[in-house]
Amino acid sequence: MKKVFITVPILLGLFYIFSAMHSLHQFHRGIYANDKKLIKEYVDWDALKNNLKNYLKVTLLKNDLGILFAGITGSIVQYTVETYVNPEGLSLLLENFLRENQIPEPTVETLFLGFKLMKFNGLDSFYIDYEHEEEVLEIHFDREHLKWKLTQIDFPKSLFADLQ
Repeated sequence: MKKVFITVPILLGLFYIFSAMHSLHQFHRGIYANDKKLIKEYVDWDALKNNLKNYLKVTLLKNDLGILFAGITGSIVQYTVETYVNPEGLSLLLENFLRENQIPEPTVETLFLGFKLMKFNGLDSFYIDYEHEEEVLEIHFDREHLKWKLTQIDFPKSLFADLQ
């Protein structure tokens, strides 16, 4: 009986960790292969759009004239995000990005190396730091039942420095 009380929590913990690793790996596979269907399955598009809209609005409002143009800024951000943040828009961005950058092929090794990259915020979320040209993007995943989905991308401050 004691073995059951010890074994069950360990197995549940391993399943929990593996489900996060698997989701991250599947997302990686989708990006590597530019597979719209796979990417669509591992991205929470509504949450990603809302987080991106909020980020862009705040970034644009930090500009000296941002407050004067708050209404217009909101409309521009709304239109831009709704138009381009979708599987097709991401696919176009990936085509250009993959031509210029080398993303490692998803393998069993990258599946397990994903665990080293994950930083858990709690039971229902983790993020990874993606470093590119000395800049870091934080890519956040939240748990949705047994899957983990991309919900937020924190861009480096220098990315939108020209807007401020």
